[in-house]
Amino acid sequence: MDLIVNRRGRLSLREQLVIQIKLKILCGELAEGQKLPSVRSLARRLKIHPNTVAAAYRELGLSGNVAADPGVGVFALGARAASPDDRTFEELLETTLQSAIRRGFSSARIRATVEHWLMNSPTDRIVVVDRFLETAELLREEIRLHVNVPIQACTLDEVKQKPSRLTDALTVTL
Repeated sequence: MDLIVNRRGRLSLREQLVIQIKLKILCGELAEGQKLPSVRSLARRLKIHPNTVAAAYRELGLSGNVAADPGVGVFALGARAASPDDRTFEELLETTLQSAIRRGFSSARIRATVEHWLMNSPTDRIVVVDRFLETAELLREEIRLHVNVPIQACTLDEVKQKPSRLTDALTVTL
């Protein structure tokens, strides 16, 4: 499991670990039941204090992302499965279309809007935005491992100064 820490960042080392491990669980890199490195081995590898790793694991346990088995290890609980009452894509689309019709939109206008949306070119870049640049950079690195498009990281303040940064980009926030 590859993890990185930035000692000069605004986020604490514990927060950096929690974010990265959660992302690895959500994207499936850490499968349900997969054992995480021991507190001591991860602390040695990252050259941080074991208490920092233990605190991160505790926080992940409280949020339901990992489970600790004393004397055995810490295990990923996997990405949350969809609950049985979640709607399928078709049901969601149907509900949305029915709602649009009830609000007075004509079927011709709905069709034209959907066609226009579908004909737009797919996103050719991603912009990761967070209050802290370090968090945005961590998320950018996680996404970079799974996609083959340019990815930029920036802060909310940078977006406020130059909103055009987000034009025609898929925007990702944590």
